[in-house]
Amino acid sequence: MLTFDSIMAMAVVAVIFAIGDFVSEKTRAIISMLFVAVVLFMIGFWTGLIQTDVFATAGISGIATVMVYMILINNGTLLNLREFLSQWKTVVLGLVIVIGGGFLMFVIARIFIGQNLAVAIVGPITGGWVSAVVVNDAIKALGSPDSLKLAGVLATIIVAVQGIIGSPLASVFLRSEAKRLVKGYNAGTVKWTRTVFEGDEAAQTAVVKKKLIPPLAAKYQTPFVLLGKACLVSLLSFWISNLTGGVVHRYVVCLIMGVIAQEIGFLEHDVMKKSNCYGIGLVICMVSILVFLTAVTPQDVLSLLPVVLGAFVIGLLSMFVIAAVP
Repeated sequence: MLTFDSIMAMAVVAVIFAIGDFVSEKTRAIISMLFVAVVLFMIGFWTGLIQTDVFATAGISGIATVMVYMILINNGTLLNLREFLSQWKTVVLGLVIVIGGGFLMFVIARIFIGQNLAVAIVGPITGGWVSAVVVNDAIKALGSPDSLKLAGVLATIIVAVQGIIGSPLASVFLRSEAKRLVKGYNAGTVKWTRTVFEGDEAAQTAVVKKKLIPPLAAKYQTPFVLLGKACLVSLLSFWISNLTGGVVHRYVVCLIMGVIAQEIGFLEHDVMKKSNCYGIGLVICMVSILVFLTAVTPQDVLSLLPVVLGAFVIGLLSMFVIAAVP
């Protein structure tokens, strides 16, 4: 096994993610960056080319949780509340599918794969990488017992292969919807309504002026100032979550606080990118769902493949059934 110092460990992690991103771009995200990273890291761990403490050696593990807060705050700043409310039917439909489909998925899955693995699949299938982080955080909070090791690995693999299954399905449905809209437009039954955010600079400027806190002058919008403000919102989110006794998960609070902070003008839109921290932040966040791969064996992965396939079958059927109701 190669011995890594911190810079070599960081280089290995960064290069693997770079390869994953390259493959993702070439395959139009059908093969996700995370999938490639998972495969390369597992091969590296199994062959001894990568030491299992590579993330700690690179200095990433210690700040991974904090960076998840920051990225979720940033995701909140990407949401436009007015547009969000105008699409309330889509929002309600999405919530019904996630909650109802997730519950039905859990009830069915626990019969076949047991409660622990059933819990591990629901979040990542209905959500994404943040859901996998939540699963892994819960396992760590219990002391990372061996009995739950496969649950953490399963959550990671589910997120990694989502694109391979989800992207072709999404493509089929989106293409069908696009054809329906074009046909309706040509027939005069579908009308386009432009919003103020589609090229109307005057309207956008008016919206910005209505914010409670005026934007900082450009010369003050430095990476240090932007990052400092995002950290303050993250801290406030952490406190609010603690006030609820953890009933409202801190990641959920971060997302909500990101929306609020952007709406009142305290945070800028896409604040992490403007502070030039988004790229490294996302790399660090991915480590949060890769840590369980360090202890996984080829036999573990082979035993989970039928579970992964079954999870997506159960998950898709559950969501389709629930979606048909509303």
